Amino acid sequence: RICVKKPAVFRRWTRSLPLLNGDDLKSWGYQPGPLFQNIFHHLRTARWQGKIKTFKQEKQYVFDNFPRKKYD
Repeated sequence: RICVKKPAVFRRWTRSLPLLNGDDLKSWGYQPGPLFQNIFHHLRTARWQGKIKTFKQEKQYVFDNFPRKKYD
């Protein structure tokens, strides 16, 4: 059992899953692997912080922070 001092914060974290998925990333030219986990972690954190709210914002966040040419 986990003791959470601020349950509202925990609930917000559990509800902050990204809207995009691995198929979206592959269709944009990213190769599956550890990079996907890194992208999803950053997206979830940004959603939790309220910086991102829509699929379009998630897509732009990925393109801005994980340039595709770098990972080719």
